[in-house]
Amino acid sequence: MIQRPDLFTAVTLDYPALDMVRFDRFTGGITWRSDFGSTEDAGDFRALLAYSPYHRLVPGVCYPATMVLPGSRDETTVPMHAYKFVAQLRHVMGCSNPALLRVSWGAGHAAGATLEDSIDNWADQIAFFADRIHLPLHRG
Repeated sequence: MIQRPDLFTAVTLDYPALDMVRFDRFTGGITWRSDFGSTEDAGDFRALLAYSPYHRLVPGVCYPATMVLPGSRDETTVPMHAYKFVAQLRHVMGCSNPALLRVSWGAGHAAGATLEDSIDNWADQIAFFADRIHLPLHRG
């Protein structure tokens, strides 16, 4: 959605890591350094900055309609990633596409949600996509 926003009508981002420059400063993010690198290393910093979704948003670009879905108790990808990203996406969005935040309260990293909460989450995502692609809804 960042590199080729023209290819998508709508996207959802579940429990996302979006600020790759600061990922290691919050809760369990420090354990990802072996996977992603460290901003304390100049080469790693340049690589992380080059693909960090939060940092790659460009003012005036029409990004796809976006729904970001963090868990409020996620210590793997803390919800800060989602909050910051949605706020920045709304700030730079060059068209009227929505940037929505749907928090799973009490959920961790894809865990801890009740069955009812999980069903509601999936229903919201399906409804979001159906709306964005103008899928006719049949009632009855």
